[in-house]
Amino acid sequence: MAVRSDRAQLGLPRSPGERVAGAYLNRFLVAAEHDDVVVKQFHRVSSLVDPPATLLRPRILWRVLAGNLRRAARDPRSPLAAPAVNSRG
Repeated sequence: MAVRSDRAQLGLPRSPGERVAGAYLNRFLVAAEHDDVVVKQFHRVSSLVDPPATLLRPRILWRVLAGNLRRAARDPRSPLAAPAVNSRG
């Protein structure tokens, strides 16, 4: 996470891996808005209790996915929302 902001300050382009990690972190934070388990895991990583790789454990990944899908269902402007179907055919 820290390297991402360092590279941005230097004006360096982000690698594909950094873009994927950034996209996941954004979705992780969306899920954390309503999921205490996700928040607690983030806190453990940011407090250096657990390594960052624990944010990618299957149970956390599923919670991140579910949290973002719930958001998409509530907010049609969400990037994960299903596109509107044009009924004019």
